[in-house]
This record gives sequence, C-alpha cells and structure tokens, in this order.
Amino acid sequence: MFQGQVTNLKGEPLSDVKILLDNHPLHVIHPGARFLAILPIGTYHLSFALENFEPKTATVEVKAGEMSRKNIVLESSIGVELKYHTDRQIGTFMQQLVTNYPGKARYNP
Repeated sequence: MFQGQVTNLKGEPLSDVKILLDNHPLHVIHPGARFLAILPIGTYHLSFALENFEPKTATVEVKAGEMSRKNIVLESSIGVELKYHTDRQIGTFMQQLVTNYPGKARYNP
C-alpha cells in the first residue's frame, strides 16, 4: 500500500491532478489532494500532470507490511510578463514573486 499528497512549491494541496500509475488512472481523494493505492508488492511508476504545472514522474516501491509514502511537489509552468512604470512598482512586484515562488524567482535590487 502507498499514499501521498500533491502540492505546489508553497505546500498548498493541488486538486484535479491527473495521476497515472503504470499508465492507469489513479483516484485522488479530495480535499487535500491525497492519493492512496492498495497494490501487490512491487515497483510502480507514477506520472503527475496538471494544467499550468510542469509534469513530474516518480517511482514507488510497495513492500510487504509497510505503508510507502510519496509526496509530490509540482512547479508552475506559467511565465510572467511585467509592464510597470516605476522602479518602486517593479521592486514590490518582484519581492512578491520571490515570496510566492521560492526557488523559481530571484530579485536582487
């Protein structure tokens, strides 16, 4: 058996994620974007897809008498186009991007 959760970079659960387990759909339990599968012992391949996010793949090994856990973090694939008129507005917006997308956005004023 294995379980997990799909979140964004900020740790927020993502719903409506398409999860395939060895190319077969896997049901996602709402709320909290959690998934659970009861499977025979073995190694399985997972793929995760959601509109506006980079797809991700993972492998999980199910062992006898153990609950395997596989939490997945999806990263946004949306680019941002900026059109601001003042340096202050740009600085404020860039600081918000860095806060909201750690590891994806950088700003050194």
